[in-house]
Amino acid sequence: MKNGKYIEKSIIEYCNELSSSKPIPGGGSVSGIVGALAASLGSMVANLTIGKKAYEDIEDEMNDLAKSANTLKKDLLDLAEEDIRAFEPLSKAYGLKAKTEEEIAYKNEVMEAALLRACSVPMLILKRSARVIKLQKIAAEKGNRLALSDAGLGALLGKAAVESAILNVYINTKYMKDRETAHKLNREAETYLESSIALADEVYEMTVKQLRRTDG
Repeated sequence: MKNGKYIEKSIIEYCNELSSSKPIPGGGSVSGIVGALAASLGSMVANLTIGKKAYEDIEDEMNDLAKSANTLKKDLLDLAEEDIRAFEPLSKAYGLKAKTEEEIAYKNEVMEAALLRACSVPMLILKRSARVIKLQKIAAEKGNRLALSDAGLGALLGKAAVESAILNVYINTKYMKDRETAHKLNREAETYLESSIALADEVYEMTVKQLRRTDG
């Protein structure tokens, strides 16, 4: 790409390119960025807790949370960029000629490899985002009460990243000839999806309940 990485563009530039007719960037990179935003919120809650006298007994835990969240943030931004790169060979595969038996066989082989690669990135985004949601639970339970809403938002964004990532798994497994591998990938993704949604909902409901709590 001539103008550098997509994740290094401004928000306005990225959104303008996302809204264009070009196939990239697309939903896969969006899910990675949303996951990175969720991780950033988790880190923020931890950093707003560290150094506060009222929370000094959990400072080590908050330091660990901030470190883990920052690592996940970087991983998810890298995956957002990788998703864009992974689409290129798939796009080229769709454009291959398939008139003769040899051409059809070659296209099927190339397509299968490209689809498998295209599945791998959203699968990683899903797994990393699932870990982000787990961090949000700690942030919501133990972090600075003044940042409780941010932990709840982080859980919501983590959930959105997981749910959007699985759509990008499905869109690729749908066209795989190897249905056994496709089914295996779908089930693996769904295992993470089910547990992550339940946890994200739990964190969100917990934060809403605490934020709406009154004395009277």
